[in-house]
Amino acid sequence: MNIKINPLFFSKSFYKIYPLEERFVIHYGGAGSGKSVAHAQKEVIKLVEKGNKYHTLIVMKTGAGMRDAVFAEIERAIRSFKIDDFFKFYYSNDRREIVYLPTGAKFIFRGLDDPEKIKSIVGVRRIWGEEASSFTREDLLELNRRARGVPGVQISYTFNPISPKLAIKSLYIDNKVDNCAIVKSNYKDNRYLDKQYVEELERLHLFDPDQARIYAEGEFGVDRTGLEYHSQFSYEKHTAKGIHIIPGLPVYISFDQNVVPYITMLCFQVVKSGDKYQVRLFDEFCLSNPKNTTEAVCNELLLKYGDKLSGGISYYGDATGRHRDTRSIENDYSIVERVLRRYLNNNSCRVPRSNPPHNKRRPFINRLLAGMYPVELIINRDCVNTIEDLETVKEAPDGSMVKDKIRESGVSYESVGHCSDALHYFLCEHFKGFYNHTK
Repeated sequence: MNIKINPLFFSKSFYKIYPLEERFVIHYGGAGSGKSVAHAQKEVIKLVEKGNKYHTLIVMKTGAGMRDAVFAEIERAIRSFKIDDFFKFYYSNDRREIVYLPTGAKFIFRGLDDPEKIKSIVGVRRIWGEEASSFTREDLLELNRRARGVPGVQISYTFNPISPKLAIKSLYIDNKVDNCAIVKSNYKDNRYLDKQYVEELERLHLFDPDQARIYAEGEFGVDRTGLEYHSQFSYEKHTAKGIHIIPGLPVYISFDQNVVPYITMLCFQVVKSGDKYQVRLFDEFCLSNPKNTTEAVCNELLLKYGDKLSGGISYYGDATGRHRDTRSIENDYSIVERVLRRYLNNNSCRVPRSNPPHNKRRPFINRLLAGMYPVELIINRDCVNTIEDLETVKEAPDGSMVKDKIRESGVSYESVGHCSDALHYFLCEHFKGFYNHTK
């Protein structure tokens, strides 16, 4: 059977996921985005397509409640296509299946709280995991092991991005797994929502920005402990979409020259209006091996923005870069001078002789974020590493940043804090008139 796809019948979320053929489809987003409806529709279409003889496994963390969740979602999709006469529906403690009578292919519903029943299932070509924010790493690995020995395997997961520490984010998104499609959606992808529901989602921005970020915008939430180094940072207030370079306006770049996990360069412009300044962080370059060198990161800047740098460049960064190099006989800032020479002038070097101490820089940065100076910081939401630093880096007892060490392949390195350091170097030096009066 082939189901005709009428464009008026489906949401944008459906069209985002329907053509995908990767082994893994990771679909996260906000409330009302139509994620579950879209995946139910896709799975029904795939089960009844001509030539399919394989089963589809649909899982949640627990078996309790599946009747009113994924089972009901699949049932609604079948009935909406007006093909329910071709199916037999079973839901009891002993049998949770929907059988497509012409071929015997089934939807099999299981909870991950009964792993032995998962392991006994064979002949599965497709898996859909709903509310995957509750899945553990072992859950995800076990499901991947279940889908084998048949052609065209696809495993899809849907969830709300309630925390940056979710196992599914760590395993698939952060690791940039091959053959994996990442999809994000929010209520704007679902034209079938009623007006009142949309208004309630948008109202979240007024009284609970953290909830608005997750359930309205579909962005990953933040685990807050009260020990954040950047206590005054607000995703709602300090980030925005569409922060691009303004051609011809001076560009300020700031470096943190650690090379593992990446070398960092942040790109700013400053727009002055009267006595007020708007600092626009329009891009970040976080280059890992083999491009984790000062020369490589400068060349990437030229490659991407070379025709928009007529206003000139000034550079800031880690003071220790004056005395060492990343992988060259030159020091880091000699490399910057050589590679970017055509855009520099005699005053382009803004690197201080020593880095700002944490006992002074932290109160300054937080006062700036709180609006106590006539300086507004706006960060392009594509600068994900910088935003992650500002949200997650913790304050150590001595007032410095907690930078947990990770050891991989014999190399020990700090996993976070590089972008925030580069941000600090720029703000403390560029606005040193305010910084110098910080106590």
